[in-house]
Amino acid sequence: MKRSLSKAQEFLNKVKENYEKPFMGGRPSVELFKKLPKYENYTDDKINKVIDELIHQKNEYNSSMAVSLRTKHELFSKFMPEFHNKFYNEKIAIGSLYHGNINAFCIKSSDGLYAILLNEGLMLLFNKLLSYYFAQTSLYNVSYCDRLPKEKLSIRIINEFINETITNFRSIGVPFGPVILLQKEGQVQLEKWLYVWESFVIFHELGHIFNGDLENKNNLLPFSSSSSACQFTNNSSKELEFNADVKGFGLMCKVFKENNFQLRLLLPAMIEFTEFLNLYELNSINHPPFKNRLLKILKLYYSEEIYNRVFNYYMNPKEKIKLSLTDLPNC
Repeated sequence: MKRSLSKAQEFLNKVKENYEKPFMGGRPSVELFKKLPKYENYTDDKINKVIDELIHQKNEYNSSMAVSLRTKHELFSKFMPEFHNKFYNEKIAIGSLYHGNINAFCIKSSDGLYAILLNEGLMLLFNKLLSYYFAQTSLYNVSYCDRLPKEKLSIRIINEFINETITNFRSIGVPFGPVILLQKEGQVQLEKWLYVWESFVIFHELGHIFNGDLENKNNLLPFSSSSSACQFTNNSSKELEFNADVKGFGLMCKVFKENNFQLRLLLPAMIEFTEFLNLYELNSINHPPFKNRLLKILKLYYSEEIYNRVFNYYMNPKEKIKLSLTDLPNC
């Protein structure tokens, strides 16, 4: 028997219909690609081959994203009592869509339903950046590269891959770039870090909901001229973002702990998260610098010694930070 959708899920699906960028859901045009310096001298046939590969990557990612979100749904159903399972199951839906401008956002319906949507392009970018990161950490991690033989890879070349991929993400909303596959051990590590990155984005948005940020009309804008729903927006208060981080991270820790996730992975994964966001200017202009946000989290959930260690690393980034298996959050 097919399970019926919750009202929140129905609301989320309507949001996706109105908000997803049309070309992201279909086939990008040849003219769009010709605007990119890399492809301006390509023939139409060659660009179409590039687009075919992009769509293949997108479809492959959509399959993994659906599994990822389903897994998260199972985790969220085990919220601590103060977060009300019934409230989550009936009132909040989480999904993903392609959108070139917004990384993640919350929308509230006129009858009190909530939709959290993540930009699939950003989630795919996370996946690719981590594959590049673990390849640079150890070139022996690489099992395949579609651009050149894996034996010819170097840290410099992978940095070029990163820049190319981020340029394409900024230009067309999809992180089109070289594919690197890792050996089994490296892939397992990638998936754990990716899980932390994706989850933090979702829990941050949940933080806004549970902090009551969407109940204040001053924080809301009409979702569209044809809808009574409102989108959370924050153009003034950095404190709201800090508070959503703190609430979301605390909730994430509790859920991870309850499901036996290795909490020692949180700190290195989050530090690298801030490095990528800051180095490639991926942080939203409406949010405080991510290093400041992480320090705020560390101040509340980690020891003073760990906070000082990370703070000193940010002040002197040329020095490697020393991490320990005992660097665990207090949750």
